[in-house]
Amino acid sequence: MPDHPAAPVAGDQRPRRRPRPRIGSGLAWLVAERNPPGFGCYWYGGRSDGILWEHSREDSVAAAVSWGQARTGRVRLRAADGRTTWEGTAERPEGILPGRSTA
Repeated sequence: MPDHPAAPVAGDQRPRRRPRPRIGSGLAWLVAERNPPGFGCYWYGGRSDGILWEHSREDSVAAAVSWGQARTGRVRLRAADGRTTWEGTAERPEGILPGRSTA
């Protein structure tokens, strides 16, 4: 038996606790889609931002950026031409181009 009650045991079938979404945490990815035109919006969180907390679809870049910024300060936009820009209010990571909302 493990020392901690939530620690896994061999053959343990108990569901793992997933972190709850918290506004202001995580990372939003906004991805341009060509057919039909629009943006897939994905909000990830948890350990290493590896859990999809929420997703949506928006028709314009402005609506997609607004969707992301309503959830977190860390927002990346992947444009149709493949470039990634920073649309977040948090400090922009090195190597990512500033976006229209952060220029």
